[in-house]
Amino acid sequence: MRLLAATLLVALLWLPPRPAAAEPAMWSITDADSTLHLFGTIHILRPETHWRSVALESALQASEDVWLESPIDDDPLEARDLVLKYGIDRSVPLNRKLSIPERRQLGAALTAIRMPSAAVQLYRPWLAAVTLVYAPAIQAGYDISLGADRLLKASAVAAGKPVKAFETFEQQIRFFATMPPTVELDFLRRILGDFAEGEARIEELMTAWSTGDVAALREIVERDIKAPTPQLHDILIRQRNNAWLARIEQLMAGSGTHFVAVGAAHLVGADGLPEQLTRRGFTVTRQQ
Repeated sequence: MRLLAATLLVALLWLPPRPAAAEPAMWSITDADSTLHLFGTIHILRPETHWRSVALESALQASEDVWLESPIDDDPLEARDLVLKYGIDRSVPLNRKLSIPERRQLGAALTAIRMPSAAVQLYRPWLAAVTLVYAPAIQAGYDISLGADRLLKASAVAAGKPVKAFETFEQQIRFFATMPPTVELDFLRRILGDFAEGEARIEELMTAWSTGDVAALREIVERDIKAPTPQLHDILIRQRNNAWLARIEQLMAGSGTHFVAVGAAHLVGADGLPEQLTRRGFTVTRQQ
């Protein structure tokens, strides 16, 4: 379950002291005339999860706009077409790309989520992996429609605040679709290898996120993504963070207050946004 849980961040530190209040971590980035509130999200949550703190609501209210990783639900038909464009391989069935033991793992995972094997045979490995990564969480009562990023967008829209994105949905899909074939296949293999361990790792991840335990979040990402699959970490975390940093620096070069909400894995370790912004000379403060 290790990579499975970590990918949900994805998906995903700087290590200040853990806050007294049990709430997700948030940072403020400041210079002489700008403030940027940086919040790490989880894309799937249980209905009973309490995560909207007073500090979060205050930061959201004070911000003139909200930035997310990519647009959410803006055009479902476009999203469907892009998945079909980049996620389907009609030339080689998925099973033929896997060893016999891996086919058994895939069959067991699909049986667990009541999905017929034939339904995924046209899927490229990355699409099969993404399809499976949320399944144990959904079975355990988590809901994608309650993801923190979706609810923050809804709040911003209700308050009349502009909602912007660092990436297009096509860019996000292409990060998976343009992986080297060996990396793409290894992504699926690791998801299959972790699948049978159940929801314990998901609970570990959610507890770390909801209580602001950034040390635990860092351990999950470094142990389960960066160490075993450094190329995957480079594609999904480091490269994207570097692109976002350029846009954040543009925001900070102006004036005003902004709210940025991206997957919590992007706040991890030396490649994480808080630490990189600190190295670039900004004042980075963990909100207590």
